Amino acid sequence: MEKLKRYNEALELYNIALELDPNYPEAKEKKQEILNMQKSK
Repeated sequence: MEKLKRYNEALELYNIALELDPNYPEAKEKKQEILNMQKSK
């Protein structure tokens, strides 16, 4: 999703992944990257 610039959809999927496993490090990292990118726009 990120590569397609569908960031909102990617965030939703990372949120689901984190609901299933709150300690999933890649989901935490990628979600934060998207949020930081959106803040800098």
